Amino acid sequence: MKRILIIDDEPSICASLEFALEDEYEVESTTDPDQGVQLIKESHYHLCLLDLKIGNRDGLDVLQEIKQEKPGMIVIMITPTARLNRQ
Repeated sequence: MKRILIIDDEPSICASLEFALEDEYEVESTTDPDQGVQLIKESHYHLCLLDLKIGNRDGLDVLQEIKQEKPGMIVIMITPTARLNRQ
């Protein structure tokens, strides 16, 4: 079964995505970007869903850390539409 890691600072987003994907994939999630990077270092995931803004952290910085550790990993950046409209 393919493995997906969700990194998002909103627990409700993590739970919703886990619920939507758990029938087809093995899904893990964390609201802590540092823990997410550590999980990626320690385990194999086929895909990471990564929030564009994680608390005070910029998701692009987290993406750079992930790509340094696992250059070939597929990462999809996600963000709520409302967040895009405020910028």
